[in-house]
Amino acid sequence: MGSGKGNSLRTRALNKIHLFRGTANRAAFRDSQVSPASVNTDRTYQPNVEMLSGLDASQQHAIQHLWELCGQVEPSVATDRKAETRAMLLSRIAQEKHVPKGADRSALRLVRRTSVVRTAAYRTVSLAAALVIAVALIVFSGGERYRVAPGSEANLIHLDDGTSVLLSPGSRLTVGNSFGKDDRVVRLRGEAFFNVAKGPLPFSVKTADATTTVLGTSFNVRSWPGSLSDMTHIVVETGRVSVAVDDLQAIVEPGQALTVSPKALTPVETDPQERLAWRSGGFSYDNELIGTILEDVERRFGISVKAPASIRLRPVTIHRKEVSDASEFIGDIAATISVRYRTTANGLEMYLD
Repeated sequence: MGSGKGNSLRTRALNKIHLFRGTANRAAFRDSQVSPASVNTDRTYQPNVEMLSGLDASQQHAIQHLWELCGQVEPSVATDRKAETRAMLLSRIAQEKHVPKGADRSALRLVRRTSVVRTAAYRTVSLAAALVIAVALIVFSGGERYRVAPGSEANLIHLDDGTSVLLSPGSRLTVGNSFGKDDRVVRLRGEAFFNVAKGPLPFSVKTADATTTVLGTSFNVRSWPGSLSDMTHIVVETGRVSVAVDDLQAIVEPGQALTVSPKALTPVETDPQERLAWRSGGFSYDNELIGTILEDVERRFGISVKAPASIRLRPVTIHRKEVSDASEFIGDIAATISVRYRTTANGLEMYLD
């Protein structure tokens, strides 16, 4: 993450916390958009009442405890690597023998299990910002919500029932409070590969236009409402899945794919390894609209890729097992359909001669 984004993140965190008694370290404000001269050095940062509203007493206790742990982390070196920052926070949590008696453990569990928080440096305020994000997830999700920012790496999430989910960049997965107790239902916006643990309850993935249900299998679900190709698409690697849309229902076998349609549900043969190249950092498309491909590139690399409708609505077939450079991949597509491309301030652009 660039320094500008890091500063913005820290500034948003400052807007969410309250100044009161204690001692603050001026180093926490280094490189911030807040001038150190404007900060009273006889004060420190704590969660304010508004931020904790909506939580019961035990949850507030847990959040306050975790907040205090953040303040005990001493910054030593700046970094742009979110994994190291998260590991630093979790190592501090691990030193605690137990959560305070009577406290809700959900706050600590959520931070341990979520790997999508991005931060710019080992700064107390940066860690506080990560905690603000975790608190918002607890307060507003009605369970747990996982998000992967565009331009990030895919994130592997482990659910309480033993199911693992590989969530692609730009995607969001919501797990309700009843998961593992009364049901095993999750909601997906984006794309994810599920390796479902066997269990007595069916596992269901709800998207904008379909419900995919299994007992234990591995499969991929793609659903981007509002995108150029917004229909739910399912690819099954092992086991069998049931797909339901209103009164329609279909069984998808291993090595088959299905694109949801309100008129018919028809599985077709496919190669899961090739079709799911995104899991290893690649792209794979058969007769797909270029506009859909560009949307995937934007989510994967966190950039803007512009093109006129005359290019976006062209179909193309292209397969790449691994793509590490967006410009090179867009260049391959441009060469395939004999158009040109160039670098822009925010990313790339494809255009006609």
